Amino acid sequence: MPPDGSQSKSLPESDPCAGWHLGGNSRALPIMRAPPPSPDRPTLTRRKLILGVACAPVAVSLGARAGDASALAFVSDIYAAYKGKDAKGHPLDGERAIRRYFEPTLAALMVKDQKIAAKRGEVGLLDFDPFIDAQDSEISDFDIALDDTAPGKATATVKFTNLDKPNTVRLDLVKVKNDWRIADITWLRDGKLDSLRPVKVGAGEGNRTLVISLEG
Repeated sequence: MPPDGSQSKSLPESDPCAGWHLGGNSRALPIMRAPPPSPDRPTLTRRKLILGVACAPVAVSLGARAGDASALAFVSDIYAAYKGKDAKGHPLDGERAIRRYFEPTLAALMVKDQKIAAKRGEVGLLDFDPFIDAQDSEISDFDIALDDTAPGKATATVKFTNLDKPNTVRLDLVKVKNDWRIADITWLRDGKLDSLRPVKVGAGEGNRTLVISLEG
């Protein structure tokens, strides 16, 4: 009891999820507070943190450098839009949307393909959502593992279950000025890797890979 007779207020217990916010267009960034070591708890010796879905819409494995936080925010922001039955995702239905997520060279190829397809009254070679490798989605949570590959480059591996089917998508990231953009996307399909950006010419009728000559 304080000297003035007023009742003291006890401090709330530390919330391990405090500092995580995701809403609207904001980016999700974790703030982790490590508990003090005890004889019954081993000391954390590696800077690898796993955030469970109880604390956030995605589970995240963050490796290596603190600078990865901005890359993590970029990827988390993408996949937060796919969580839930009625999620809208990120339709790549125009040049502005494409350039928001992809590095300039790849974005130019994707925009070019859309314009050519529009003149023909067609959809284009990219007739599915590359972020989830599907046209439809019902996803409850994601697991994102982020690795530093080189200065200004990173790789994000995203695992999730969509309509009862497990999926793995890898995003190769590159920093363009102060922002992260996607340089390539790779999908694991029936044990085989398929990429958004192979250098090929002449797509077959059932080929779901973006196939555009980098030379024009």
